[in-house]
Amino acid sequence: MATMDLRPMTLGEVLDRTFTLYKENFWLFAGIVAIPYLIIVVFSALYSGLLLAPTITPGETVSPVMAVQLFGEILTTLVLFGLVGLLVFASAQAATVVAVSDLYLGRKPGLAQSFVRVRGRILHVLLVMILIYLMCGFGMIFFIFPGIYLLCRTALAVPAATLEETGAGGALSRSFQLTKGNAAQIFAVYVLLIFLVFLSIFIFQFPFLVAAGSLAKPHALSLGMQILEGVASWVSGVIVWPIGTIAFSLIYYNQRVRKEAFDLEKLMASLEPGEAPPSPSAA
Repeated sequence: MATMDLRPMTLGEVLDRTFTLYKENFWLFAGIVAIPYLIIVVFSALYSGLLLAPTITPGETVSPVMAVQLFGEILTTLVLFGLVGLLVFASAQAATVVAVSDLYLGRKPGLAQSFVRVRGRILHVLLVMILIYLMCGFGMIFFIFPGIYLLCRTALAVPAATLEETGAGGALSRSFQLTKGNAAQIFAVYVLLIFLVFLSIFIFQFPFLVAAGSLAKPHALSLGMQILEGVASWVSGVIVWPIGTIAFSLIYYNQRVRKEAFDLEKLMASLEPGEAPPSPSAA
């Protein structure tokens, strides 16, 4: 179990702590994201099948009514799967944040316990994520940079929504408060995460992409190959997905230490009633 480190850390120390927690508690974090990410992979496969399934036979004349109906079906499917994916993603994100918080504060986390403790905060986290996507998507329209800037300034909203008794708007405000003056460091973390994502895609999914591109019919993989591709995507997500959440959770605490003097007194107040605080000698 990780020990407390209630002192300001540099970006290098945060990243080192991130990979230390990840390595020492790999099965905990992998377990938290394994089932949720599997649900996303399955729903993505179902979505692709429904969206790409031939609904119009070759040579058939498409009337305006049929076109509107087809568009409505595709849009409904997209919204449905999108909301399910976000809900699952929010659950895994919140549970990972709680697990990191326990490790950071010197407590022993549990897989089931992490999900149980966030059951009342999942909708808050979901709303925060939707607002972030809308804000950043709107910002991307204006020459990309505003969207990237908003992405960096809202990076701590999910930890705030999970760990603090605040609504979606309050969590976003907290993120803007805590990330003030540190957007460049958070951008560096995003760059690292993008590199890790592409590396995992190259290692686990690239062979299937090559196989699909080399067939006479693009992406006409056999059922067996499609299953293997789904498994590869799932393994890739389980390995990489927790790293970003761990990093931003640690940055959340690090910024509280820097800006709010988050110390042992606040640590003791954060513990559940009747729970003894971890010994400072463990640090």
